Formats: sequence, structure tokens, C-alpha cells
Amino acid sequence: QRHQSHALLVQADSVMEEYPDSALHILESIEPQQLNMQADRAYYALLLTQARDKNYIVQTDDSLIRLAVQYYDSIGDIPMQAKAHYYKGCIYRDANLCGEAVQEYLTAIPLAKKAGNPKLQGLIYNHAGYLYYLQDLLEQADSIYQLTEQLAIQQNDTSLWAEALSFQGKINIERGIPYYPKAEKKLSKAFDMTNTPNYKRLQADIAAALSSLYNSMELNKKAIHYAKLNISLRSD
Repeated sequence: QRHQSHALLVQADSVMEEYPDSALHILESIEPQQLNMQADRAYYALLLTQARDKNYIVQTDDSLIRLAVQYYDSIGDIPMQAKAHYYKGCIYRDANLCGEAVQEYLTAIPLAKKAGNPKLQGLIYNHAGYLYYLQDLLEQADSIYQLTEQLAIQQNDTSLWAEALSFQGKINIERGIPYYPKAEKKLSKAFDMTNTPNYKRLQADIAAALSSLYNSMELNKKAIHYAKLNISLRSD
């Protein structure tokens, strides 16, 4: 029975990136009381937190992920430590605990570097940048989004690259009129990169930012055009 549960954990992990909904379904089929080994309980806690995050389920209770953090910190498993601290940061982000979230991300960054996981590094930078942006720390946010963009280019990660460009555009909108041309360039590039059905949710957010920019520039036709696109790209 223990072997079967562990096999399900490995299966969920193997489909996590491409099919996070399937990973979540697999994990929800596991009875936690079947997991007698501490290693399996920590693995389950990390995977379930990861699957919920990837399926855009808001999580504000850190009791599950703390199991994973404590275990992987205790055995010094650097790749798993990096993931565990990152997802603990995501829970604090959902709970609007910005300081705690940034602290977890800053803990995760050197671990991800040591683990040789640039994809995870990019995700951490992206989320840390967002928290700086929310707190109006625009210089810090812009710097970290530039790092995110570099990592996304290295990994050929279109989604992460477009998101980094999008937030650089939003930051330049916040900076005011002299930065509007730079904002337009960043956002337009991000919009063109995501012009496929795979990126509808991200493109809707970019369209909303372009609409806001053109409204501020008093280019009303363009503002309405992108506002309509934003609405049409939403699944709800």
C-alpha cells in the first residue's frame, strides 16, 4: 500500500508541469493517512501545495507546506528546499503577507541557484517582482523583472518572458507620461508573443494594461479596442 501511494506521488510529479489539473486529481485520490513515511508526507505536502497553486486555487493556510519545509531543511535536500520555500512564499502571497512572502522568496533564490534550476529561479523572481510592484517599490520591481526576462529568454519560456515584459510595461505606466512610449513597447511585444490560444489568460491581462495605457494617453479608440479584447479573451 505504501508503494502504491508513493507511485501515485511520483506520477503526479511527472505530469505537474504539463497537466497540473491531472496532478491535482491524482493527489486528491491519495488518503494522507496511508503515508506512513515522513519523506512521503513531505513530498505529498509539497506536491499538493504546488498543484493547487498551478490550478489557481487560493491558499492561505501554511500548515501543509510547513511540513515540507521542515523536512527538506532538516535533510538538506537543496532542490526540494528551493521548491518548498518558494511555495511557502506563494501561500503568504495569497494571504497578503507581503513581508513574509518576500522573505521566503529570498530564501528560495540562492537554493534554486545552487540546485541549477533556472526555471524555478525565474518563477521566484517573477513573484518577488510582483510583490515589490504591489508595494509601489518600482525600482526594485523593475530590476527583478529584468532578471526574470533574462532567465525566461535563456529557458525559451514564452509565458514567463511575456509576463516579465508586461510588468515592466505596467511599471512604466506608473512612472508617468515620459515613460509611456517605453510602456507601449514592452506591452505590445508581450501581446504579440502571446497571440495564441495557449496564452489567452495572460494576453487578456496584457490587453487590460494596454487599454489602461491608451486611456491615459487619451487614445480612446485604441483604449476601447484593447478593453474589448480583454473581455473577449476571458473564459468567464
